[in-house]
Amino acid sequence: MEALIGNWTKLMPRDDKVDSADRIASEILSYFNSNPDAEDTLDGISKWLDTESRGPLDKALRTLVEKGLLKKRLRPDGQVAYRRK
Repeated sequence: MEALIGNWTKLMPRDDKVDSADRIASEILSYFNSNPDAEDTLDGISKWLDTESRGPLDKALRTLVEKGLLKKRLRPDGQVAYRRK
């Protein structure tokens, strides 16, 4: 997993024009790497990231799942939860 995170961050541009979804994705990966057993919903992630920007957050989560860095599952309560793969 750490190698995947390192590869992801190497792909990120190194200037102030980094897309907010890329910054959010980096923060999400950092959190889940530091807390490998953690699982959270979109609302929960939004709270600990302290962001109300759902568009970039949705994009970041979708990208991380597509790249195989996170997995998502449907909880019995109907909410989608994300965790490290």
